[in-house]
Amino acid sequence: MLCVPAAASETLALTPQAITKYVDEHGAQETVKNLYQDNDTRRWDFVTHKMQSGDARWLGVAKKIAEGTDAGTSEDLVITLAIALPRNPKGVLQLIGTTNFLSYESVCNAPFIEPTAAYLKNYLQKTRQALKKLNDPVVEDQRIKCLSQIEK
Repeated sequence: MLCVPAAASETLALTPQAITKYVDEHGAQETVKNLYQDNDTRRWDFVTHKMQSGDARWLGVAKKIAEGTDAGTSEDLVITLAIALPRNPKGVLQLIGTTNFLSYESVCNAPFIEPTAAYLKNYLQKTRQALKKLNDPVVEDQRIKCLSQIEK
């Protein structure tokens, strides 16, 4: 299991439970700072990679740390959630609007940096399918708005 120095006498295990607890105790900004320390992105990359799976526990971590991100880490989180969207559309849609930067325009707009045409085509196809297949009244309004963004 990967760990990250959280404080002089503390180690933060990179699990959803440990990160969530750390946010509750130290705040989102301090948690992001510890995950993305001294321009060493390995811990941050590990966590965002886990979020990309769409696993609900990791999407819960995304929600908890979102308020603590800055420009670069906010962009990373948007891209991470866009990747998770076709894997867990309901989970990602529930995060849209929880912060000002997690919007339909950002997450549902294929926000990738210089994707290949093949990657983008495949991503859009899978995301459209996942959103069209989703049938849950809890996120129906979000689904329609996101699908509209994807279709643009």
